[in-house]
Parts: sequence; structure tokens; C-alpha cells
Amino acid sequence: MSGDDGVDVLGFTPERVSGEGVLLATAPRMFDITVLDVRNRIVDRDLWAPRLLGVPWWQFVRRPVGVPGARYWFLPWLEHVIPALPGRAPAAVVNTFMTSPHVLLPVGGQGVTPTRWLACGGAPDPVISILQNLDRQ
Repeated sequence: MSGDDGVDVLGFTPERVSGEGVLLATAPRMFDITVLDVRNRIVDRDLWAPRLLGVPWWQFVRRPVGVPGARYWFLPWLEHVIPALPGRAPAAVVNTFMTSPHVLLPVGGQGVTPTRWLACGGAPDPVISILQNLDRQ
């Protein structure tokens, strides 16, 4: 899912996806919203923040060039996927799950990451189903 330059089509380098994420203090600059808005999304389980200071990068997509608004925005369907995340799963496990291809999420004959699936307009139900099966194991 990466181009030749190592940048994912969502606009993130592998280092950025696996890094700590967006610091709450930088949210207003990136998303044209307030820190309080981000905190409210976390409390409402519309965003996942395993650490109180940051939100993992996989929850964001880059707006297409020419589309008005902030440069980044929230991944579609997060308000459905976040509540399905296994409550006791370590952050690294969740981050790996959301950024690793799954055969049960096929696009063009190949499995894609849950992040890609959702960003490309896929319904949240298959991602939630995979998460529920993981939680049972």
C-alpha cells in the first residue's frame, strides 16, 4: 500500500504510523479543532488514545488536495470501530492490527489494512467482526 517513496497513500510514512501519534497539543493546528474537541472524542470513544497525551496516527487520513478544511481528518467509522477494540489489548497490538493487511478485507483481490479499508469507503462491520474474533481468542 506504499508508493515508491515509502509514503502510504493516506500520507503517512511507516515511521509515523508506528510512532506515538498525534499529541493533543498539536491537534488544533492539524485538524482545525480544539484540544477539548479531541478530548471529547476520546471520552465518547470516537477516538482511541491509549496514552492521554497522544492519539495513534492510524486514526487519521489526509484530505485530498483541493478539498477545503484541515489537512488531516478522522478516519471514517471510528465511532463504530473504537468500541469494538479489545479492552485489554496493548497499544502495540491494536496499532499493528489496524496497520496490517487482512485477507478478510479484500480490495482488488488483496487483503488491505483496516485503516485502508475504512478510508476507501469500506463498511465497519468486517473490521468489527475481525476484532470480536480476536477478543475471543
